[in-house]
Amino acid sequence: EYTTEAGADRGLRVPVALSVEKDTKFVDLLISVEPLIAKRMLLRKNASVLQSKVDKRKSNWEQKRPGQKLPQSLSRRLKHFTATWDKIRRLDREIARIIAAKTVWFCEEHDVKKLFFEDLRGFQGHAGSKDLSWSLNAKLWGKIIETVRYMRESLGHSKYSVWTVNPRYTSQTCHVCGEGGFRVNDERSKAKKKGGEFFYCTKCDVHHHADINAARNIIHVQSKSSVVPGRTA
Repeated sequence: EYTTEAGADRGLRVPVALSVEKDTKFVDLLISVEPLIAKRMLLRKNASVLQSKVDKRKSNWEQKRPGQKLPQSLSRRLKHFTATWDKIRRLDREIARIIAAKTVWFCEEHDVKKLFFEDLRGFQGHAGSKDLSWSLNAKLWGKIIETVRYMRESLGHSKYSVWTVNPRYTSQTCHVCGEGGFRVNDERSKAKKKGGEFFYCTKCDVHHHADINAARNIIHVQSKSSVVPGRTA
């Protein structure tokens, strides 16, 4: 019988941190596809460099020779740029499939009835930032959620078994006491560290893995108005 609930957080060090609550206890999983993520980052870096070069050369050409056909060398660069993005999109589909499969079977193993993902649609990068990686990550996160929903439905679950919630404060509060805390570098540190691997609760005086702490908090966001049934990032 499916009776438990799970939370999924987009981690800083792994794509997904999962936590299932079972009888006031938690079972956790960190899902990593590091080789694929590393390849994706390299391709994105190459695409960014190519785009900068292509845009500059294309702009110069159009200013000096408006209406004329692009030179063969520039056309080749444009094709290379397009091919690189095609590779990134194929890789995104593969990453989404692998992560979704691991997520779904973990949920099956632990009788999950409802799975809550953090909703990234409202996330915006820093103003004026030229780096689109956050936006693209949000799109990839959406692919993962859609694939999870498809796989769960194929196993007989309702489409409403996958929800998204507003992740506000889930990474800044302790899942045990609900009080605020902050990221630190390791399980012994009590000094704030932006992007640190662990979360330190000043009230409980304990450390939790930061991404797992957020995933556990996401489970309980359902009781607030931010929950959106059946919606995806």
